Amino acid sequence: MTKVTAVAIVAVYAAFMTAWIYLEDDFPLRIPLGILAHFSLGLVTGRPWVIAAPALVPLLAIPTETEDAGAGWAFALVIVAIPGAILVALGVALRRWLGATPRK
Repeated sequence: MTKVTAVAIVAVYAAFMTAWIYLEDDFPLRIPLGILAHFSLGLVTGRPWVIAAPALVPLLAIPTETEDAGAGWAFALVIVAIPGAILVALGVALRRWLGATPRK
């Protein structure tokens, strides 16, 4: 996988997470889709720098507001970015543990 491909995958991730933020709170697959998106990002790319990608999510959520949690960006920072970075890191670690290191 080239660096350009990895950047394209992060762009798809950012687009998906933008749509994910605007899903209704009671959508039944919201949490599993978020977990799958973060873990898959790390597993597919296998590059350590993608661990920072969940930090984009609060920026995407700035115009939103949730009913009970205040500003949407605060929710995204605490509930999405931090656990998301951990899930991405687990995906990267699993890919490296399986021996599928990224090509340069």
